[in-house]
Amino acid sequence: MVWPLQRTSAMRAARIVLATSALALAIAAPQAEAGRRAAPAPEHKGSTYLSPISKNRRIVGFTRSSSRPKSFLRRTRDALVTTFGKKGTSAALPETTLWIPGHTLGWRSLRPAMKHFLGNPANGEVAAVYVAKEGRFRANKPSGRVLSDAEVRATKLVTVQFSNPRAGQAVKSVEIASAVRALRQARGGEGRMPLRVVTHSAGDTHFRAALMDHIDPQRDGIKITGVVAVGPVFAGTWTGNVGNSKLGGLLGMRAAASELAEGSPFLARLESSREAIDAKIEGQRIDIAYEGAPTLRLRGRQHVAPGDGFVQSRNTHRPGTRTLILRGIDPTVGNHLGQIMYPGTVKAVEEALTAP
Repeated sequence: MVWPLQRTSAMRAARIVLATSALALAIAAPQAEAGRRAAPAPEHKGSTYLSPISKNRRIVGFTRSSSRPKSFLRRTRDALVTTFGKKGTSAALPETTLWIPGHTLGWRSLRPAMKHFLGNPANGEVAAVYVAKEGRFRANKPSGRVLSDAEVRATKLVTVQFSNPRAGQAVKSVEIASAVRALRQARGGEGRMPLRVVTHSAGDTHFRAALMDHIDPQRDGIKITGVVAVGPVFAGTWTGNVGNSKLGGLLGMRAAASELAEGSPFLARLESSREAIDAKIEGQRIDIAYEGAPTLRLRGRQHVAPGDGFVQSRNTHRPGTRTLILRGIDPTVGNHLGQIMYPGTVKAVEEALTAP
């Protein structure tokens, strides 16, 4: 028989035991959950503002700063030199580099960079243009002569001419993967082929879509040793929202525009797959953003901020990536469209590709 006093003491002891157990579980559960979680996402590696250094009117390098130049005259000078300065002597690229053009722009937008790097014999005699409609490489342009495998092996400059420059990622990501496999086949040999990638604008999203759905570096025999993205639009743009309309339909690019709109399901899917995509890139990732054009953003608190007319520079902060910021003189959306052809861009890309 348990007396009332004994029953009360027993109940109190039971409550203490239960409370202690609950507290222990509450403490242990987050610890166990933390142990089961994946490693935290890498942080953005910071933004660096580049001011071009010129010698005999040729851009030979950059001074670097963690803050935007305060002087209006300095900013204007930087923009003029970046946009109109002359290119210096081209460096030898360490590895084959695949250049992916932006939406609607095609191979022509990459000609200034191709011409610059072909100035160094170590980079080859011609650029290999993969013509997606034909599934083969041609010299310097889509109508150039067909290249042999030996000629493709001899060049470090490769680009893609899409079958439809206005198409969306469903077409372009497949054609990027086809270009990579055709390049690997032409190169021959054993082991994985080192490959660096330079993208412009939506070319970045199309390349990442190819990595997400179509390219397996191990299976395809490649090793992506670095990626440089000029003007990436991974956060969406107001122009994508505008293009996702009847106007975009009339221009034959509504589907592609809808993918690049702010808050698009396609961009959300890319972001949800970011860790898996980044795991396929074994070298450093660098984003090159531009300022000089007041840039609209429909979502968020700051609707107008420094950018290139399409992308606000403050939105180019991806985990694990360093952002370099240049300034163009064009205060319109032309800043974004033309930036891949600017001499300052070519020099910044060159330094990123040849850095140890």
